[in-house]
Amino acid sequence: MIAKQYHLYIPSARSPKPPTAEEMAEGLGAFLQTLSRQGRRLVKVHASLSSSFHLPLRTLQEDLDCRFRAMLPGGEAPAVSLAVQPPFVPFDARQDPGTAFQETASRETSPAPAAKAIRPGLPGNTLSYSPVPVCAEIWSIDQKESASACSFLYRGLSQVRLEDEDGCELWSSGFQADYQPRPDSGRMRSGIRSEDVQKAACACFEGLDGLLESCGFGIEDVFRQWNYIGYLLDLHEEEGKILQNYQIFNETRGVFYRKSRNEGPSRNEESSRPGPGRKPYPAATGIGMDYPGICIDFVAVKRRSALSCDLPLKSPVQKDAFRYGQNALVGDAPRKEAPLFERGRCFFPSRKGEPAWAMVSGTASIKGEKTLAPGLAAEQLENTLHFIDELARKGLSSQNFPAGRPFPGLGTACFDRARLYVKPGFLQASLLSRFRGHYPHPCCCTVVQAEICRNDLTVEIEADLHYDLHCDPHGPFSGKPHPGKPGSTGKSAPESPYGRKPAG
Repeated sequence: MIAKQYHLYIPSARSPKPPTAEEMAEGLGAFLQTLSRQGRRLVKVHASLSSSFHLPLRTLQEDLDCRFRAMLPGGEAPAVSLAVQPPFVPFDARQDPGTAFQETASRETSPAPAAKAIRPGLPGNTLSYSPVPVCAEIWSIDQKESASACSFLYRGLSQVRLEDEDGCELWSSGFQADYQPRPDSGRMRSGIRSEDVQKAACACFEGLDGLLESCGFGIEDVFRQWNYIGYLLDLHEEEGKILQNYQIFNETRGVFYRKSRNEGPSRNEESSRPGPGRKPYPAATGIGMDYPGICIDFVAVKRRSALSCDLPLKSPVQKDAFRYGQNALVGDAPRKEAPLFERGRCFFPSRKGEPAWAMVSGTASIKGEKTLAPGLAAEQLENTLHFIDELARKGLSSQNFPAGRPFPGLGTACFDRARLYVKPGFLQASLLSRFRGHYPHPCCCTVVQAEICRNDLTVEIEADLHYDLHCDPHGPFSGKPHPGKPGSTGKSAPESPYGRKPAG
């Protein structure tokens, strides 16, 4: 994968009145222009919103996309996705909380010009958290990179294709479909029925499939997926059966994947891993959204070089989600579909000396398939941080590396981006400060409020990271780092910043 840099935009909150959609768009657009002038090619913008500004999300998305195409050089707009998940930002309690907070984190092998962090890090005991109307995460690459980048329109929205010697990446704008409530739907929230959820999910998957096909990709090339599901945990009682929005989404995803990936019957507790030559599921997040609709966002990667490889991360603590048994799933369907995603995915490039890139799925306080510390936010946060560290440290080994390829040995996991989801009613400054302290600058950290996939879960975390490799993944194992790489002394790797030995 091509090295990315992350940026975080949160506007000033000096105005006593919340901004209009126009003001939000102007502020974010000005920040994107600044990054562009500093030599950044913008790839992706994901905005977490406190509300939809009384507009359909699709309308707001189209407006932002059109605005960015008009203001950025050559009309090269980033892909833009939106989710109604109220964001929160850490402020130093000794400073004016109205000060703009704009932060940049880098995961490039050498520093590149970018907006500098106004506050690179704050002591935990001085942090407070305040709600803001919008928080935007931005992915970019250096315009001087040898990789090619182009924007193109699909269904009226900008999508971005990146290409280098390793292959192609497709960054989507996300596919959004609203629920269509009916006045005769009885007890359901806003008149929403299970078939409304199913239709919205089908529409999103059809859009995803159409974009992939038009660009020469397949569903098996989806590397990372975000599933934002309105009213995630709502239950529907229809014809004497209980159905849950999240489980309805899982059933729809299962049908779509089996058709598009040419897979057999549903895989769950009794099933086996995909056979040789079959690609794993995407890394994914399935999370709630305070909006009557669904958005599916994704990154697809198609390898060109036979020397590169792409592997799932296997958790030493958590059961594969696609193997969950029926008791872990909600509802009265005769055979419930497990969530079809990997705990994470890692990409090893073909170029010597380049790091490996990994994306960690949404992770919560689940051991095996059982919730730990139900309803206890602080304990769940500690468990989740530990499980992600263990996944980063042990998720790849010589056992799950391709046959005939030497395992390169992984250096310390360097976290580049992390997003914390907190269940409504469980936001605490101490909880969020602990998260920010675990992933200090330059990791780009965001905090949003959203329903988690189980009633007894209160927090969930996703992350992106990279590893420096201890040896050439394409040649004989030398037991030493590459000459000239940072820290290439031939000595053992240093202690992880989390107090444990790094992977490898």
